[in-house]
Amino acid sequence: MKSKAAVLGGGTCGQMFAADLSLAGWEARLYELPEFRRNLEEVIASKKIEIVGNQLNSKGLTPSDIANTEAVITEVLEQVLQKAFKRGGVAKVDVVTTNIEEALEGVDLINICVPAIGHKAFFDNMIPYLKDGQIVSIFPDNFGSLVLRRMLRERNVDAKIIVGGWDTMPGTFRLVKPGKVSCNTRAVDLRGDTLPSSDWEDFLKVMKDFPLFDPAEITHGDTVIDIGLSNPNPVVHCVGTLLSIGAIENAPPESFDLYRDGLSPSIANAMVAFYHEECRIAEALGVGIAPHADEDFRSRTNIMVEHYVGKQFRIGFDENWPVDNPTGPFDIQSRYLTEDVPVGACGRYSLARYFDVEAPIMESIIELTSVVCGRDFMKECRSMEEMGLSGMSRDEILGYLREGRT
Repeated sequence: MKSKAAVLGGGTCGQMFAADLSLAGWEARLYELPEFRRNLEEVIASKKIEIVGNQLNSKGLTPSDIANTEAVITEVLEQVLQKAFKRGGVAKVDVVTTNIEEALEGVDLINICVPAIGHKAFFDNMIPYLKDGQIVSIFPDNFGSLVLRRMLRERNVDAKIIVGGWDTMPGTFRLVKPGKVSCNTRAVDLRGDTLPSSDWEDFLKVMKDFPLFDPAEITHGDTVIDIGLSNPNPVVHCVGTLLSIGAIENAPPESFDLYRDGLSPSIANAMVAFYHEECRIAEALGVGIAPHADEDFRSRTNIMVEHYVGKQFRIGFDENWPVDNPTGPFDIQSRYLTEDVPVGACGRYSLARYFDVEAPIMESIIELTSVVCGRDFMKECRSMEEMGLSGMSRDEILGYLREGRT
């Protein structure tokens, strides 16, 4: 029998997941909140989603394939892409719905594929229909597994489920139009864990064969706090976007690309300082974090792009990087700030304050982006209270994260 999976979130990533699962032979059920049905009408009617794009990744490539960065970028990219893992075409999705009960009935795996600021809305709809034995997998986790467990606890829900999450999406995707997704890269490594960590082996039995992980190596993180801290979005998006605001606002419409136009040696210095604060938070709590050398930040590809395509494709600041389709951000109201600051940066800063870790770079990012965006991001913060950790000692938190002790 083929595996059955629900995909919650009808946007870019949700459509990519549903199509890729279907093309790989899984039964996929794509769900969107009823209030956003209009964005998915075409797909509801046709149940068809097409995957296009280069899907750059390093699976199956030899060192000689990528021996010279400039050659890869200019002369032999097509040859490299032909050798790399690829899955695309038009998928027929089994179910596309705005009925959550229909989406979850009988599925083994529930994938949450929405921006973190939308987690609670989807959790609210999902919780009444959870059944024993189901697995919830959150992309990316962004401390969402902690929020979900808190909500389950507060509502006295006793369904025996497994909850886990990942440090990032298993690729970079762009929505061409409803029913057509461009897959630009497929991740070469993904870091995950469950809440509690003691559920990891059971989680991995299902996730190791997950089709979207086909080109990727899976790393077991050290608690879901590690997974949240290891997400590269805050250190790259928040720092890079804030320090590039002048260039973004002066660029022609939809022409700016953060990695080509925004990153620089000086901005890399700020990212390194932000990352060191993340490391100090992890150390204070006693958990892990994805390891990076300072030098990993000092390139146009940075830790973000290399997370998806590998360090073999590193492009230095002194190299040209032609970008056919700039990815932005195109204005300051981008998710690079409006999601990654209140959830990512503020979530980290909440942990820092709780464990008396000095984090002046994070604090500055939060204060300055609040000013330029005209919002108070600390009021929108993924706080210790929201994560269900407030009032707990360090040892109690570790016991909860690793063994589920409350």
